[in-house]
Amino acid sequence: MKARGIVKIKGDVELRWLETRWAYGHHCEIEGNHYILCTDAELRWTDGLYLINGLAEIYPMSLAFDTGIEDKTGTHIFGSCPVGGMMSKGGDEVRYYTGQLTTQGENIYDKRAVIFKRGVFQLDGYLLFGSGNVQLPEIVGTQWKDEQ
Repeated sequence: MKARGIVKIKGDVELRWLETRWAYGHHCEIEGNHYILCTDAELRWTDGLYLINGLAEIYPMSLAFDTGIEDKTGTHIFGSCPVGGMMSKGGDEVRYYTGQLTTQGENIYDKRAVIFKRGVFQLDGYLLFGSGNVQLPEIVGTQWKDEQ
């Protein structure tokens, strides 16, 4: 399952292979630290060791997984997930049609965080994807805030 997270930058580290602060790829946990093996990572043999160019340590609370669903612009929607007994803050916030109309006949929209809970992606425990919501949601931001 594709994952993403905010990269921890330590010292004078060269991140030329990383286009943004978000790293995308596969998640792994090593000795309590969380990493993303980036999609374009390179494995090479140097001085008798395998080195990985593209393994990025991330802030654990920024971890999110691809829901497999795209928003109305074709962008993949990511959902927060449990990390260390708490829900991460790396998932997207989406705006979606509630299926209800105002008294004037206009669509009613709501905004919620996407989370992974009880084995399914949900809109903050309120609405499951595919439960009658025929309009695709729109990503309006992320739950991650820089001060975290």
